[in-house]
Amino acid sequence: MLTKKFNFSISLTAGVLTIIFFLFVGNFLQKFKKNTGSLVLKDIPLDGVENLQVDSILLDIDGDGKNNLVLYLSSIPEKKPSFPGYIVVYDEKLKEIARTPREFNNLIAFLGGKLYSHKLDKRSKKGYLRMSYIAGAHHFKDFFLTKKGDKLIPVCKKEEPKSWDDCEFFASVGDIEIKDYDKDGLMEVIEYVDEYTPEGGRGNIVVQGIYEFNGKYFKRLEGKEYAKFFKMVERDYYRSLKTQEKIEEYAKKISTS
Repeated sequence: MLTKKFNFSISLTAGVLTIIFFLFVGNFLQKFKKNTGSLVLKDIPLDGVENLQVDSILLDIDGDGKNNLVLYLSSIPEKKPSFPGYIVVYDEKLKEIARTPREFNNLIAFLGGKLYSHKLDKRSKKGYLRMSYIAGAHHFKDFFLTKKGDKLIPVCKKEEPKSWDDCEFFASVGDIEIKDYDKDGLMEVIEYVDEYTPEGGRGNIVVQGIYEFNGKYFKRLEGKEYAKFFKMVERDYYRSLKTQEKIEEYAKKISTS
């Protein structure tokens, strides 16, 4: 299990914002021990320092067996001045090796999302980045990123996406599910949504979409493929319900004993 602790101080020098990180993180611990690393963060105005929010995560984005430090830098919503947010990746020497392209940054500037790492292909060491953010009341959206050259690009739901909607997953019941249902080493992504009844209020949980990662993009499953995976998802869902019922029954016994 990886644990992390970032203690950082902010200093302004020669018109750039420098964050000094004390790294006590998994594999990074062997590299840095109790030394400090200095990161120069570009494209952040000096008067925007107080509005800076940072999320961080470790993952092996190249699949070379070495963890990378990933930062998501953005403005605190509704505070001025604001600046375009971006995601940036560093190697073990704290050298920048990739970031989101400028045209992409406007999309993520004020999401306030959370970063996660995933192995979408268990046969590879390569890690993929996921950002999850709130898109409305009880609504969540997610997208995946991978490294191509010196850029972070989305892993979409179509081989040739025509809009940003082709690259985002949607859920209104908790989170999307990421699991290898057929045990072939490639992950499936399940979108769950609420069924809204004519009388109002929430109804049944609906599997809106099932996608399978094929190494390049997430293929949407249709017809017999969808039916095959839906049976596995349904079986898993009812198993979890039975487990939850047993837990609640046990908790009730304890509380009355």
